Amino acid sequence: MDHRITIQRLTVGANEFNEPVDVWSDVATLYARKAEASGNEAVRSDEITGQLIVTFRVRSSSIAAAITARDRVMFENRFFNIVGIKRIGFRWFDIDVVEHVGLIHNNYIVTVNGDRIVTINGEPLVTAW
Repeated sequence: MDHRITIQRLTVGANEFNEPVDVWSDVATLYARKAEASGNEAVRSDEITGQLIVTFRVRSSSIAAAITARDRVMFENRFFNIVGIKRIGFRWFDIDVVEHVGLIHNNYIVTVNGDRIVTINGEPLVTAW
């Protein structure tokens, strides 16, 4: 257990106009062991996409037992979508996650972090949506 991961859950908050908005909130910070399972690239509709698939092993606890595929993992300021959770014996849970690491579309290189575009051709994205 040499890494710390943060489990985040999508909740509903309010913006400055008191309208409901989706907000990712920290649920717990856990110690984990990281194993990079695989990665791949694919070409679809003239776009090149990449994925990094990682497994985090955490100690069994009531918090770990409550993690669902609707949550996400934050690790080293990167966001990973949870695609599977497995109980390993009585002591461990494996959390399988995926990170979409990039996209090439119409000669633009787009870096994706979780569900947000971070850079286009290496330049930080300044427009928020």
